[in-house]
Formats: sequence, structure tokens, C-alpha cells
Amino acid sequence: MSRFRHAPTAPRGLARARQRGQAMVEYIVAALAVLILLAVVPIPGLAGSGGKSVIALLIDALHSWWMNFTFLLSLP
Repeated sequence: MSRFRHAPTAPRGLARARQRGQAMVEYIVAALAVLILLAVVPIPGLAGSGGKSVIALLIDALHSWWMNFTFLLSLP
């Protein structure tokens, strides 16, 4: 039974903390990649986009909504 001795390992809490740190870095890198793609890459097949990115389209939509909303509020 004592023939197979285990090599000394790090405490479980320390190993888990290292894994959590690695996962956080991976999530940050993946989120930044997605944000850069949304901000930079234009959408070629979207009708009427004119080669705008997703974030530019979102800003345009929010701007037109705000203009319509303020017009509605200004009505008597």
C-alpha cells in the first residue's frame, strides 16, 4: 500500500486561488476582444448600415430615439 507515495503538492486553497486568477485573465481578454470587434468591425450585410460597426449603429439608434422622445415631450 505504501508503495505509491504521492509527491508533495501545494495546499488546495493556493491552487484554487491560482486557477481563479487565470480564469479572470481569460475572461478579461475574451471580453476585450469582443468589445474591440464590436467597435471596429463593420457589418457588411446589414441593410442601411453604410459599413458602420455595431456600436456606431447603437449610438445612432439611441440618438434617434432621444430626438423623438424629446420631441414627444415638447408637445403641448
